[in-house]
Amino acid sequence: MNNKIILKSSESENPSLGGSQPGRNEVRGGGFYVHPSSIIDDGCQIGEGTKIWHFSHVMSGAVIGNNCNLGQNVVVSPKVTLGNNVRVQNNVSIYEGVICEDDVFLGPSAVLTNVINPRSAVSRKNEYKTTLIKRVPV
Repeated sequence: MNNKIILKSSESENPSLGGSQPGRNEVRGGGFYVHPSSIIDDGCQIGEGTKIWHFSHVMSGAVIGNNCNLGQNVVVSPKVTLGNNVRVQNNVSIYEGVICEDDVFLGPSAVLTNVINPRSAVSRKNEYKTTLIKRVPV
């Protein structure tokens, strides 16, 4: 995945680069779009032509390919990789360890977890699994 921009705090807080100033809809340096209601943390990588819509959050360490589309209210955690042309519909949560190949579609309200048997009262961070979502040949 070429042509990635790694955001640093000076860029993510700069309104001329599409920062969180209300009412602004701008392209953030590098040729990708981020809606002003979304939060893009420092240190993530976003490819050219990618669009990130309303109320989404891309966390530090996430890698998003070229020409991806993240619908509204999408969460992309650290250590997540989305290939090129990935389509993520509204209300999707993608947690640490998920890898999507190019041209993958994630349907509305999907939740991709990283622990086989999650429990709220038991910490299982040492049990995180990698989840690979492959492209289906047509």
